[in-house]
Amino acid sequence: MKAAGGAAGARIYGAEFEGDWNITSVDHLKGFATYLEATYTTFNGAIDIRDNATIGSLAGSHLPFAPDVTLRGQYSHDFTLSNGGMLSPMAAVYWQSESHTQSYNVPVFGIKPYNKTDMSLIYTDPTAHWNVSAYVDNLDDKAVRTGDFASQNIVYTEYGAPRRYGMKVSVRY
Repeated sequence: MKAAGGAAGARIYGAEFEGDWNITSVDHLKGFATYLEATYTTFNGAIDIRDNATIGSLAGSHLPFAPDVTLRGQYSHDFTLSNGGMLSPMAAVYWQSESHTQSYNVPVFGIKPYNKTDMSLIYTDPTAHWNVSAYVDNLDDKAVRTGDFASQNIVYTEYGAPRRYGMKVSVRY
């Protein structure tokens, strides 16, 4: 979406709450919750990227990539092993409400509400100089829209990464 004439005006306000709680010395809970109200107050003469048609006014439309609500919770636990090393499993869940990839809030540009789960298992050696991590990102294997572009009246959509898994080795020196 682009403006043909002047710049658009918007009203944006919201709240975010973050927390990090060590329930015990080995149990950890983190998370956040956000509320966002982000709408155009003026946006005259916008151009629809699908067909280059001029749109009268987008006042009242939500800004792109501005979901009303996002939530994330993460839990981890540290297990001390007999060799002095540590094993730490972690699970995190993210959720967001509907949003759009373009200022023109029509279904073809919609991002439906979705959740995403990530998990990991980290082994830290007794000296804490290195660790090995096995992980799964996007365990749910959700296809989440990350952008759109149009050409010759056809909308092309970009998506985030599908389920990914692997291992990482980290060294501190």
